[in-house]
Amino acid sequence: MMTIHTPMLAILAAVITGPALADDIVNIRTNPLMVFGSFVNLEVDIRLGQHHSLGPALTVSGIEPAFEAGLNYTYFEQAAFQTGWQWTLFALAGQEVIGYNSDEVSGDEYDTDWIYKAGVTPGYLWRWETFNVSAGLGVHALYQADSDRTSVHSDLLFSIGWAR
Repeated sequence: MMTIHTPMLAILAAVITGPALADDIVNIRTNPLMVFGSFVNLEVDIRLGQHHSLGPALTVSGIEPAFEAGLNYTYFEQAAFQTGWQWTLFALAGQEVIGYNSDEVSGDEYDTDWIYKAGVTPGYLWRWETFNVSAGLGVHALYQADSDRTSVHSDLLFSIGWAR
């Protein structure tokens, strides 16, 4: 016997796993410009349906004890990983260096602060075969836990990626 829940579950399953316009299920992205600031960035977007992706994001410093890790959710206007407008919501947590203390016995030490970010970045994705480029402008709220400060910042999105 069919209940009212069965049609709702079928609709929900169609929205989440809807037909994709391409066979690509993952887009691996990085911001190559971050290496000039001694940072490495990697983001993996996993397609959830025709217009949605969700995945982890990680940025680490090569010279300081600083990092950010979290999740990105992206809505694609045309289709996931295809040329067109995209809106990305993100939530990240990590550690940033807020100062340096020179210690003659143990060497340099860093003052760090735990940070939490949440924001939105609208942008545009261009795609050629499996290679793609994303660019956009956004905004995020930043909470610094140790200093108990909240601030709002602008974001500049630039990344290159490979969809598979």
